[in-house]
Amino acid sequence: MSTPKNNTPFGFLQHRVGDVLKSRYEVLNHLGGGNFGSVYRVRDRVVGNILACKEMHVLNHPDTPVDERQLALNLFKREALNLATLRHPHIPAAYFEIESGAWKICPVCGLDFSDQNVCPDHGATLLDVDERFYLMMDFIDGATLEELAVEYAKQRGRPLPQSDCIEWIAQVASALRSLHLLGIVHRDVKPDNIKIRVGDGAAILLDFGLTKKVEEAGFYGTVRQTGTGRLGTPGYAPPDSVEQQSPEARSDIYALGMTLLRLLTARDPQEADDLHDLKTHAPRHFNARISPELEAIIQKSTAHKVENRYANVDELLVELNEMRVDDTSSTRSSPFTFADGFKVRNTNDLTRAVEIYPNEAQNYLWNGMLGEWLQAQGLASPATAAQNAIARFPQSPQRALEIFRRALQTGKLRDDSVLPKIKIKPPTLNFGSIPSGDKRALRLRVLNVGAGLSWGTIEIEGTANATTIASRPSLPGLIAPDSWEGNDETLNIEIDTSASPLGGHSGAILLTTEDVVLRVPISYTVQPLQLFIEPPSLDFGEVPLGTKRALSLMVRKSGEHRGEGEPRGLIYKGDLENISAPERFSSEDPFDITVDATSQNAVAQSYSGVLHMDTNGGRLRVPIRYRIAMPTSRALLLLLLPIIVGALSFGALRLLYGVLEPSFATRWLLDENGVKDFEVRAWGMLFVGATLGLLGGARLAFVRRVDSFWQSVCPALGALFGMAGSYALAFAMHWGVWVAGDWLLHPIVSQFAHRVLDARFAAPLSWTAFGATVGFGWGLQRLLFAVGKRGARPLMLLVGVALLLFLVLNAMVKIG
Repeated sequence: MSTPKNNTPFGFLQHRVGDVLKSRYEVLNHLGGGNFGSVYRVRDRVVGNILACKEMHVLNHPDTPVDERQLALNLFKREALNLATLRHPHIPAAYFEIESGAWKICPVCGLDFSDQNVCPDHGATLLDVDERFYLMMDFIDGATLEELAVEYAKQRGRPLPQSDCIEWIAQVASALRSLHLLGIVHRDVKPDNIKIRVGDGAAILLDFGLTKKVEEAGFYGTVRQTGTGRLGTPGYAPPDSVEQQSPEARSDIYALGMTLLRLLTARDPQEADDLHDLKTHAPRHFNARISPELEAIIQKSTAHKVENRYANVDELLVELNEMRVDDTSSTRSSPFTFADGFKVRNTNDLTRAVEIYPNEAQNYLWNGMLGEWLQAQGLASPATAAQNAIARFPQSPQRALEIFRRALQTGKLRDDSVLPKIKIKPPTLNFGSIPSGDKRALRLRVLNVGAGLSWGTIEIEGTANATTIASRPSLPGLIAPDSWEGNDETLNIEIDTSASPLGGHSGAILLTTEDVVLRVPISYTVQPLQLFIEPPSLDFGEVPLGTKRALSLMVRKSGEHRGEGEPRGLIYKGDLENISAPERFSSEDPFDITVDATSQNAVAQSYSGVLHMDTNGGRLRVPIRYRIAMPTSRALLLLLLPIIVGALSFGALRLLYGVLEPSFATRWLLDENGVKDFEVRAWGMLFVGATLGLLGGARLAFVRRVDSFWQSVCPALGALFGMAGSYALAFAMHWGVWVAGDWLLHPIVSQFAHRVLDARFAAPLSWTAFGATVGFGWGLQRLLFAVGKRGARPLMLLVGVALLLFLVLNAMVKIG
């Protein structure tokens, strides 16, 4: 079928559960599907039995020029014809059915909506279908061989029993024999297409959708993807390209042999890695239970060249029938046979086999076969040793085999010849003198001159540093692997002096094996770099207050250390004020030192000091000088801005109060007794306070869930407290701020209020003048502080207190 030209989802014909086909077959559930057919489990309402119904489900895609439905129907009819022609106990009986009608099918979901013009679920225009094609087959209730193989390996940890596999493959071979006699090649033999029927346990060959006459043109298994393609299943299809072009009976024999190999090895040929292993190793490499005779059958069936396989299925059946016996290869009397025919009858033979075939023995130990065989022979102690070895090293088959090998030679363990013997070359590591910041590596060879496999862990042991008193648990800057495994391993030991202090270092690498601890002394000296600073000092000159200025600084290596290591170190500002610098550096790249005169603590004066750097070339010092200057514009800003802010804010506040309380705004200026006649009017404050109090009381009552009595009382109490609080606040603000402020300023303003100022603006203007005075004092102290007069702040505080006392005394004298 051609690929559609667009990416619109396009589905297949489908039936809903409960649909009735041909007014007879009720759909019970959907079982699965392939490239051109969907399979359902149906019940025959006339007879009452259960059948499998396969419907040809292909629809014509509007963007595809070819008639896809007709092409699929041709294949579907071929399958029906082949099944109808065959009558075999291991092939399901089948017959072809056609149903005529008028269906309106959604091209997306494939369902019928006969009373609609568009799909209600997807909005797609419905396609008209007037015929549907079915293949009614015997329903085979049971699991596929693929499902059985996966489940058995999961539960038992090993492949299916040999005797069962021989029986099933022989039954399938018998079914293939009937096909081949009619000149038909199945072309898709695999475990997924073989079911084991519940009840009698017979193997039933399924899925005849790809069957063809030998003389018909067509390919075999050329689709390179996992799963069944139009032309077969990779891994089970023969690999030869010529055979793929012209399949024959021996192509099915190859697929049947790969199916048997899949069942007996628990390896999946559809997986590339598993297929490679199956092609490069004999079957018994994966399963020692496979008898040599059955291994020969598998290898002949799956030969790459077609002429090296069985000439026909009859030859294969003869040999399979000879092997239809119970799987008794693990009884007490049978030997354990390795791939090349070496037979193990006792522990001495097993010891030799482990030494001669370590990889194969490792595989048998890991999949539990050796332990089971030892148990069956009554050799309880070696069997327990096999289980313990796997449990001890569940992630390392090599180590498990080594522990098992030693256990087999328990009587000889006092003989050093059965244990690993580790030699270290060289016996010590001396890195010599290394410039700070540089790296240096040495190689340490771990060689096993004894028996078996060696492995162990690696630890670093440090001692006192030549430049410090404190000891370290490890050598700083030493990089080594944490373990090794093997009989001739070269370890890379590296020193990174960027993490090592200056001076001499010594310590050791401890290699801990199963039996001994080996110590390899290590020594090295980190020599300081010869560094210089460029420029040697920093003079920032004059930095205006409120600005920043930066200069670059570099730490460079002298000529004899060019190309070795990198300068690094920490930077300390010490008592330097208004200086910002990075905390550390680690290269010759320049970095900035900045004078920051924007902070409030910056004072216009001269500064000098030293910047200290602890480096891998010793302590370096950088003299720093700078002067923070006070520009005229800055001085004016510091002085005028507080005056303007003070005047505007004080005047605006008094003007706002005059608007809120007009009866009091000017009366005291016209009549000295006006203050005594003041009457508080705070209805606005009372309303705001009552509202806030009511909300607070309601929240307390209903959100926090107090008892029922207080739930009714809390809102009212909240309103009362809010009103009282707001009234008290208004009263306090008037008498504490506005009246007191007017009282203080009255003697000064009243002298010229009638002559110079409009009475309505006399009070706000007096407050404006007072705010400007306060702002002048604040600005003056800021200016004095900015030019280094540190005593300006307490001095201005004293002046402010004196001004306040003057106003109070003046008001008391003038008003009485």
